Amino acid sequence: MRWWFLWALPLVGLLEGCLEGKTRALDGGAPGMDNGMEVQIGIPDPEIGAGFLPLERDGDIVLDTFGQGGSHAELALACRGFGTSVFPQFAVENLADGSTIMTARFSAPQPLLCDDEELCIDSPNFVMLGGLADPDELDGLHVRVTARVESASGEQGEASQTGYLRRE
Repeated sequence: MRWWFLWALPLVGLLEGCLEGKTRALDGGAPGMDNGMEVQIGIPDPEIGAGFLPLERDGDIVLDTFGQGGSHAELALACRGFGTSVFPQFAVENLADGSTIMTARFSAPQPLLCDDEELCIDSPNFVMLGGLADPDELDGLHVRVTARVESASGEQGEASQTGYLRRE
């Protein structure tokens, strides 16, 4: 058994009721379409540093700096209908000046933690914010976060939400 499974197993219980916020389904439809595919942007549960909480409109996004330097946004995504491994990507747009940073696409699909209803999460994700704004201006910056998901078979979806970067 791999070590990550031991800490990931309790997260399954956190998934219940996670998809109450804003989502955008594929094909321009509304959430809950017959195709059953959806994506939601969120943040890791601050009590455990992982899991998934929906990002409320203009909610707080944790801004952190690690030992090697550089500021990172702590993000999460939830999706349904894409399988148990996906190519996740995040984009963060500075709403003050339009500058945008985006994570690189993985070369292989990333495994997700899924519950019995096929709701899957990818958390935590640390998105490097270098170049988005001056480091002194990041705390309190109004941003739009977009999570993009592509399945191994090519289905795609995305969700966006606005929020404010906040240092803990």
